[in-house]
Amino acid sequence: MAPSQKPSSGLLARARAGDAGAFAGLFDRHRNALFAFLVRSCGDADEAEDLLQLTAIKAWRGLDAYEDRGRFGAWLFTLARRTMIDEARRATRARRALDGLGAMRIGGGSRHGPDADLEAGEVRRAIEGELSRLTEERRTVFLLRHHSPLTFREIAEALDMPLGTALSHMHHATNSLKKALRSHDVSLS
Repeated sequence: MAPSQKPSSGLLARARAGDAGAFAGLFDRHRNALFAFLVRSCGDADEAEDLLQLTAIKAWRGLDAYEDRGRFGAWLFTLARRTMIDEARRATRARRALDGLGAMRIGGGSRHGPDADLEAGEVRRAIEGELSRLTEERRTVFLLRHHSPLTFREIAEALDMPLGTALSHMHHATNSLKKALRSHDVSLS
């Protein structure tokens, strides 16, 4: 079954009845897309893996809250986004509680190699920098569109916004990223 389809009612019913294997089957259909979305959203694979696990736990515990009207994947992406926001808030409160001791985020990997690798690093930094400057709504719409199987209508529903607003956020995000990449002769497809 493609991630864009509704889960079979039998599999969903078994999961709701406590069948962990049935739930794992439902969740695993969306695991890679959820992980890609979370990595691009938070910028750290380890953190994204933690968020993915938290999302799975919340989905398992809240399976009865899923209304079988929409797509299961859209519901999971909504949970993942909310989990990421909740954890970011929790981390902000923890940093404030440390009162200046703050945790440092250590970047991964060294930057060496041929000129092509250096240019790719510059392009990646330009994209990451521009993504970080976007509003949360624009960044989320852009990342969901590029890292999930969701349609714009489903993204709008998941983010509780009108379809036109989701399309507008995507338009502005794409234009911002295009402007940032012009200096690198890279086009955004």
